[in-house]
Amino acid sequence: MRDDLQTYFHRRFPAQLATLTFERPSEIVGEITGDPGALYFGGSGAERLPADLACLPEEDRAPFVLCLFLIVLTDQALYTHFPAAYPTWRRKTRFPKLGFTAFGTRNLNPFLILEVAEREGVVPAEELIALAPALGSLWVGEGAAWLAAHLPDVPFSDLRERMRNDPDWTSGEGLAAAAVRTAIGGPGADEG
Repeated sequence: MRDDLQTYFHRRFPAQLATLTFERPSEIVGEITGDPGALYFGGSGAERLPADLACLPEEDRAPFVLCLFLIVLTDQALYTHFPAAYPTWRRKTRFPKLGFTAFGTRNLNPFLILEVAEREGVVPAEELIALAPALGSLWVGEGAAWLAAHLPDVPFSDLRERMRNDPDWTSGEGLAAAAVRTAIGGPGADEG
């Protein structure tokens, strides 16, 4: 029997997250970006993601994809919209980044995680859609509590609103992306 998403997030997701294929920026690039220990996964177009997902137990792929999307989305939203708070988030979470490193670093849109999983058939869209409401509950519960405890100057409602107003919010394609936008963005989240 599959764990609920919150149990999965705390119990199995951290260990499975460590199984992704990572790359590190060079020492010089790490110094320039101010984040020498950053880990990147996915590649220049998230092309490595299907192989990474295929290594997971099939019953964990949908929960993993959704939790991975959530941490990448939250990381990027805090970096973009709350730059003064981001160093605290980064220091406490050290989540890997979707993207790649070469002569610099490049982060990719988190919606690519959902798109690639759906398009490549690694996770059926129906499974992601079915878990989307649980992802919304996980994000509201865990996200609001984490921010209140560690970043009290970042109200969860402000983070959610800025995320929804970000131009990249509507860039994700596919059935799963639409369901997830609605689930985590709140009422009217998939409008536009």
